[in-house]
Amino acid sequence: MHSAIIVCVGDELLAGDTVDAHGAYVGRYLTRSGLRVREIRLVGDSLPELRAALESAAIAADLVVVAGGLGPTRDDLTREAAALAAGSELLYDAEAAAQIQSFLGRRLDGSNQSQAYRPEGFASLANRCGTAPGLLGTIGACRVVALPGPPHELKDMIEVHGERIVDGLRGEQRPEGVFSCFGVPESRLEDALREIARDAFSGPPGAGPDIDWHTRAEPSRIVLRLTGATGTEYDVVRSALAGRFGGERIIQGEDSLASVVVKDLAARGVLLAAAESCTGGMIGAAITDVPGSSAVFWGSLVTYANAAKVEVLGVREQTLDRHGAVSEQCVREMAEGARVLSGSDVAVAVSGIAGPDGGSPDKPVGTVWFAAATANGTSVLRALIPAGRDRVRRHALVEALLFVRRVVTFA
Repeated sequence: MHSAIIVCVGDELLAGDTVDAHGAYVGRYLTRSGLRVREIRLVGDSLPELRAALESAAIAADLVVVAGGLGPTRDDLTREAAALAAGSELLYDAEAAAQIQSFLGRRLDGSNQSQAYRPEGFASLANRCGTAPGLLGTIGACRVVALPGPPHELKDMIEVHGERIVDGLRGEQRPEGVFSCFGVPESRLEDALREIARDAFSGPPGAGPDIDWHTRAEPSRIVLRLTGATGTEYDVVRSALAGRFGGERIIQGEDSLASVVVKDLAARGVLLAAAESCTGGMIGAAITDVPGSSAVFWGSLVTYANAAKVEVLGVREQTLDRHGAVSEQCVREMAEGARVLSGSDVAVAVSGIAGPDGGSPDKPVGTVWFAAATANGTSVLRALIPAGRDRVRRHALVEALLFVRRVVTFA
């Protein structure tokens, strides 16, 4: 398998002013093209350091992809560093100059002229979204590609020139399965994967798939990437995980949970409403971030105060006096009231103690109740989420959306 190193350029990356996203984007493309990404390096706007990084990377890998440093300012040094590392001169490229001039719509002069230069032996890669042409050449036996730093330019360059960049370096492209796992602790997911691999795919070497997996933890989910098997075998893993953790929690692909819920609702012609207390409108915000959600989402009622629960949703004052706002009884009446008021098919309600204060021995901080009301009745769920106000609210959002999936799709 051919190897690659990605070099991302800019002082702003080292200072923490900008978070590198190019390494992840290019790394995903190269990995899916069958290359092994060995490193992602961050290098500042220093000609000696960038030259040294290119020289050492060219020795260690078959392909080096540089992101950034092709702009018109004095700290854009990728062209000069590539020329020095390749032992060549910078040459003026008339064709590249014409493309830059066409993009600008004016005569090429001033600092933009520097972008028309390329190291001798390198080709210019046309940039249809900006003024910085890319570069394609070699340093020693290593192929070197330089791409512009603005994200929309880099992504477009990958779309246009990606095949040329990896031509002849592609490895065996194994099919992969990508799943989003919501509300599943990473340690429990790892233990489950080990057991599934042992029970479902054990056997003598070569007799079955050599399945492997990688996980990426995000604030509200774990992205699971499986390799080494076929699509059917990935379905076995997905089904086994769904059996352990619930089908609503294991979703194919990397779509947001809200977008999956909107698709579920649309596929079944279901209208949803929400009644929110501790989440303060987060459910409504997440769903309305999804294009087309207006077809399936009536709206969200943020009834934070007890008076709002009574006056808007019809929660009984006796319920609040006897059981409190964070209770099965209250959240049930919230969901049922929201469904009647909205005329929706399903109404989800959430009420909890986000903290840092307000907890008690019976209802500690992190206690959250959920309810989902339908024509067939009302289901309730209690969760105890680890403390931390932001964490409680974010996890309550996820659990509320998962509850909707469970009622709408898996009931």
